[in-house]
Amino acid sequence: MRARVRVRGRRARGRRAGSVDAGDVRTVRGVHEEVAKTVGRVDMSDDANGADDVEVEVRHGGKTRVKTRMAMDALTMEGVTRVTREACEDATRSLPASALTFLGPGGIKFKGDDVGRIDAAKNKKGSLRLMLLVSASSDAVCATKRTTMTGGGSSRGVEALRAARLAKEAKRSEALTASASASASSSAAAAKQRRIESWKATGIVGARNEGLDAVPSVLFEDSADSADFRPRIRVLDCAFNVIERLPAKQIATLSGLTRLVMRDNALRDVDAVPWAALASLKSLSRVDLSGNALTGLPTTTDTLCVVINESIQTLTLARNAIEVIPEGFFSWMKGLRHLSLANNRLSALPRDLRRNSELELLDASGNKTIRAIPESFSELKMLQVLNLSDNAIDATGVPSIVLREATSLCELGLRGNPARIEALRGLDGWSTFDERRKKRADKALASRVMLGDNIFDEGAATERFERY
Repeated sequence: MRARVRVRGRRARGRRAGSVDAGDVRTVRGVHEEVAKTVGRVDMSDDANGADDVEVEVRHGGKTRVKTRMAMDALTMEGVTRVTREACEDATRSLPASALTFLGPGGIKFKGDDVGRIDAAKNKKGSLRLMLLVSASSDAVCATKRTTMTGGGSSRGVEALRAARLAKEAKRSEALTASASASASSSAAAAKQRRIESWKATGIVGARNEGLDAVPSVLFEDSADSADFRPRIRVLDCAFNVIERLPAKQIATLSGLTRLVMRDNALRDVDAVPWAALASLKSLSRVDLSGNALTGLPTTTDTLCVVINESIQTLTLARNAIEVIPEGFFSWMKGLRHLSLANNRLSALPRDLRRNSELELLDASGNKTIRAIPESFSELKMLQVLNLSDNAIDATGVPSIVLREATSLCELGLRGNPARIEALRGLDGWSTFDERRKKRADKALASRVMLGDNIFDEGAATERFERY
């Protein structure tokens, strides 16, 4: 803070009136509060009798704060310092004269205890103008002053200013945060609405990898719009979420659904999948439930699957924890063509799969403990691919009747089993199967269509692979 100190007077010997102006009082911490209250104007003028002394008056706020007389010979740096210190009261009284600095013409600085320098700073007219800089000459004095004035803390003004700035910044930050949150919320709502509109336009509900624990509820809202939208849904893809259960009643309302993808979720319980609801969907053709934690499948009576479904063609149950397939479970899927039971915990294949006469591909690889192919598979006249790699089947577990009478079978995968090709070649019916395999390979070569390496593979490891 700043305070002005003006000293004016005229020597008794008739010299020109000189003046001392002291302004811009720069205080140590907190001094602006005290100085602003007390420092005013110091007037030094001749009295009416022309005495060789002057009257010193300190004014502030239009009122006289200090009024005294000062001898002319006291008009030195020491005298000015004393008057100034008295005028400033508590602001500088505790400071020694050496801690006061005056700024003179030309940037010359004077210490308050430099008694003889005031004459050197006068101009040719005998007047003097000084600027009082209240400061400390050492860190110790600064520390003492801070302690004297503020009890060791920052000045109240500085602290108030800092607090005001912090409050302003906090308010501004809060406003920005609220604005950003509102904007994000509005943006999220707009994005959600755009997605719903896209679902309605295409009939494809895609909600992959969004951390969902349930099928999007917007599909099943009790509104005329949702009721009109549900029958037009063709694909429901909620893969890579954490959904634990499919709502049976709601799923049954998706009458136009053709593909259901629920792979890599958290379906676990036997009743987590509403099989009866799926059976009622006459347009449903593909169901992917792979990568869940299903431990079993319900019996036909448990699921009330008494309605025959001829639309489901592909069912994927790979990468679950299924140990047993209940008898007759697949019998209601009359149109089933592709079935994957790979990488489960099965120890046997269901014999009643013979009822699924349209079955073309069966993948039960990676179950580790399947030991034999059911003889009833000989009735699967449409079966082309049977993949049983990485199980426990030896040559005795491959029925000759299946090799002979499964008349479409042309790819048999037995790698990773105890069975070796030398033993399989000795089975009755192997030559019949091998003829079909070669015919398929020749057809692929003639049409220049490559169907994969398996069409040229007999399907089992040879003895030399085991020896070396």
